[in-house]
Amino acid sequence: MIHAAHRDPSIHHAAWAPRRSIRVANWLDPDVAEAIGGMLRTQSYRLRGGTGPLQLLYRESILEPEPDCDHTLCSFRRWLHDEGRSWAEALTGMTLTPPADGRLVATWYSKGCYLDPHNDFDGSRALAFVIGFTRTAWPAEEGGHLEFLEVRDGEVDVAERRPPGWNTLDLFDVSTAGPLHQIPILTAHHERRVISGWFHGG
Repeated sequence: MIHAAHRDPSIHHAAWAPRRSIRVANWLDPDVAEAIGGMLRTQSYRLRGGTGPLQLLYRESILEPEPDCDHTLCSFRRWLHDEGRSWAEALTGMTLTPPADGRLVATWYSKGCYLDPHNDFDGSRALAFVIGFTRTAWPAEEGGHLEFLEVRDGEVDVAERRPPGWNTLDLFDVSTAGPLHQIPILTAHHERRVISGWFHGG
C-alpha cells in the first residue's frame, strides 16, 4: 500500500532523527489514498466535545476491527497495524505494537472545531500517527493546522506547523512527556479529515 518511493524507510532516517518527528508526503499509493479518502466521506461521524482538562471539539468515526471483512477501511486497518507498523519500526528504530482494541479513528474538523494543547504520553503509547486526507489548503491564520509547541523565554511559541494535506503521514514520538501539540480552532469553512492513532511500546 505504501507508495513505491517510500518503501525503503531508511531514506527518512535523517529527517526523523533530529526531532523524532517527521512528515512524509505522498505516503500511500495514489489509488489506495483515493479509495480511503472516498470511504471516509461516507462514514457516520459523531460530534465529540471535551469539558475536562483537555478541551476539544470535532467529529469522529470509530473504525472497529472486522477480521474477515474486505471493506477498504478494514483492509487498511489490518495492513496499518501489521506491515505499516513494521515500516514505522524500521524508520524510527522503536519496537511497536498495535493498540489492543485494533481500532482506528477518523476525525473531521469543520468551522469551529479545535483540539487544545496536549501531550499524548500515557506510559503505553510510543508513536503517534496522523494520516491526512484533506484536499484543500488554507492559511494557518484560519486554524486547523497541526502545531507543535515549545516554551521560549517563558512564552509558548509554535515551533513547527504542518498544514492539512492529502496522502500525508505525520509520525511523532510520544514515548516521553515531550512537546505539546494542538489543532487551533478553524475560523473558516474548511474541512480537515484524517485517520489518527498510536502504536504502543513493544
